[in-house]
Amino acid sequence: MRKIGIIAVLSLLVVALAAVPALAARTTPTGNASFMEGPNCTETASGDVTCTGLITGLGSDDADVSLTTFGTASVDCTNPGGQLVEAQADTSPSTETQTNLQPENGRLAFSITADAPTTLAENPCPNGNWTATITDVEITSYQLTVTQNGTIVLDTGVVPI
Repeated sequence: MRKIGIIAVLSLLVVALAAVPALAARTTPTGNASFMEGPNCTETASGDVTCTGLITGLGSDDADVSLTTFGTASVDCTNPGGQLVEAQADTSPSTETQTNLQPENGRLAFSITADAPTTLAENPCPNGNWTATITDVEITSYQLTVTQNGTIVLDTGVVPI
């Protein structure tokens, strides 16, 4: 009878050890994400970009939503003597990220706004002694990315606006 008890305990121990990997934290997404609605992205009156939508197939893991805006700036270049030359240049991208968003039943409604870019990718002025001043920024495109557990599950790519 004692042998049966020892065998039962050992069997239970083997089953418990086999279950440990299943209880470990996931490192890959649990669902098959897709946009059910949207994304609907528009430029606001202040030049920012707002995107809204509904994502399905996320499973239960938290998600991060990132919105990046790209633009072209009108620039005034002023030399040390006060001479003004107008130029145009690409801006550095501007990104906003919302983290740890919790899907409900695998669905996530989102609304995210990214500021218009405010820095230049490079100085468009004739030389480094000139001062570049941004006078206007035109948003040219955006990119919306959704990640879970460090893995991109949705990416719109760069989309013209």
